[in-house]
Amino acid sequence: MDERNRQMISGGIAPRRTVYQTQKDELRVAIDDAIANSRNLEEFQDYLLEKHRLTLRISRGRFSYLHPNRQKAVTGRMLGSCYEKEYLQKRFEENADRRIERKDQSESSALSRSPASTTQQNANAPFTFIKTNLRLVTDLQQCVKAQQSRAYAQRVKLTNLKQMLRQWSGVAVW
Repeated sequence: MDERNRQMISGGIAPRRTVYQTQKDELRVAIDDAIANSRNLEEFQDYLLEKHRLTLRISRGRFSYLHPNRQKAVTGRMLGSCYEKEYLQKRFEENADRRIERKDQSESSALSRSPASTTQQNANAPFTFIKTNLRLVTDLQQCVKAQQSRAYAQRVKLTNLKQMLRQWSGVAVW
C-alpha cells in the first residue's frame, strides 16, 4: 500500500487511504466510536447502523457485527474482549453516569446565570423541535427485509416520505 501511495503522490494524485486497515480494524474503530456516544444498547445499535452501516446481531447472548462488505458476521469474541456484551454493558452504565453528572453540572451553572444571558442563548439556537403526529408506514430499523435488501430499503423510504407528505398536506400523492 505504501508503494502504491508513493506512486500516486508522485503522479499528483492524493490517495484515499494512507493506513492499511482490515475489516476487523474498521469494525473496532466504528464500535469504539459508537460505544463512546451511546448510553444503552438501542442507542449503540442505532448509531452503528446510521453512522457506520454496521449491523449488530445478538444471538444467544453473544454479539456479532456485520460489516457492509461481508456476508458473514464477525463475533465480538474475534474482535477482542472489549467488544463483548459484559464490557459493553459496563461502558453503557459509565456513559449514562457521566451524562447524569454533566446534566447536574449544567443545571447548577444555569441557575447561577442571569436571565438576560439565557434569552440571548435561546435566540442563537440553530433550530426548534416541533412535535408532529406524522408516522412512518414501515420502520426501517425493525424491518428485516429492508435490512437485507438495499433496493427494498430505498422503496420503503420513498413510501414513507409519500405517506408523511400525504398526512401532512392531506393530499393523495401516488
